[in-house]
Amino acid sequence: MQKIRICILLLICALFVSCAEKQVDAELIYLDEHQKETLYSVKKTDNPEDVKKLFEILDQTKINTSFNGVAMKLNTNVEGFIKIQGTELRTIDLRYTMDVSAKSNLRKYRFDGNILIDGYTKTNSDSLSFDTKYKLKGDIQNDDEFLYLIGNLDNGNTHLSIKNKIDISYITENYKAMIISFIDVLKYYSLSSVLPNINEMIDWFNIIIVDTTKDSFTLRLTIPTEKIWEELDLKENIEMDVKISCKHLLPTEITCSADQLITGLLENEYVEKYLSSEVTVEKSKFSATLALEYGYYTIQELTKEQKEEYKIYSIQG
Repeated sequence: MQKIRICILLLICALFVSCAEKQVDAELIYLDEHQKETLYSVKKTDNPEDVKKLFEILDQTKINTSFNGVAMKLNTNVEGFIKIQGTELRTIDLRYTMDVSAKSNLRKYRFDGNILIDGYTKTNSDSLSFDTKYKLKGDIQNDDEFLYLIGNLDNGNTHLSIKNKIDISYITENYKAMIISFIDVLKYYSLSSVLPNINEMIDWFNIIIVDTTKDSFTLRLTIPTEKIWEELDLKENIEMDVKISCKHLLPTEITCSADQLITGLLENEYVEKYLSSEVTVEKSKFSATLALEYGYYTIQELTKEQKEEYKIYSIQG
C-alpha cells in the first residue's frame, strides 16, 4: 500500500511539472537591412536599451492584417470606504463593477455588444443612513445613423426599461472613413511614423518587458500620476501591463490597477461635497482588464422594422 501511495504522489508531481508553463522567449519575424525575413527573440528585461532595440525591430516588422474586426471584453472594479468627520461621523461604503463584451466589424463600421454596471453606495451616520443600489444592463448596436440601446436600469426600487436610439451621424460623417480603412492603413504605417518620439516615451513611462511566451510579450508602463494628475498630489505611480501579439503586433490584453488614483479622486470628490469636514479614505481599489481578439466577425444588424421600435433620445448639450 505504501508503494502505491508513493507511485500516485510521483505521478501527481510529474503532472504538475509537465503542466507548468515554462518561460520562453517571444519570436518576432522582421525584415533586416537586406529585406530578408529574420527571427528576433524578445526576452524579459528591465534594461531600457534592450526595450529600445525591441522597438527598432518592431519598426521593421510588418503587421498581420488578416482580420476584419476585434472582439473585446472589459472588466472593471471600483471599491472605496470613506470616513467623514464633521459634526458627526459619517461612513460611505461603495463598490461598483462594469463588464462590457462586444465585437466589431471595422470594415463595415458595425459593432454590437452588451454592458452590465452593478454596484451600491451605503452611507451611515447616527442621524441618517441609506443604501443606494444601481444596476444597468443593456445591449448596444449601431448603423450609420444611430446608436441603438435596449436594456434595463434599476435604481433601488425604481425600474426603468430603455429602448432608445441616439443620433451618431456626426461621428459617422467625420470618422467612418478612418475606421473602415484602419486595417489597410496598418499595412503601410511603421511604428516610428505613429510614435516619432518612441525613445522618449520609453524613458518617460519606464517601459520594461515583464513576460514573454512564444507568441507574445508583455510591456509594463509606469505612469507618473503626479505629472498627469497634479491636482491630486499623488506620489505613487500607476502600472499598466500591455500584452502584445507577435502575429498582429497589436495589444491582446491590457491590465491596470490604480488604487492610489481612486484614493485621490474619492478624497477630492468628498472634500468638495463636505467642505467643512475631514475626509479619510480608509480603503480604495481600482482594477481593469481589457482582452482583445482579432478575427473575422459578422454583425447581425437590426431589421428596418426593429429599428423603428426605438425612440429617438436627444442628448442636450
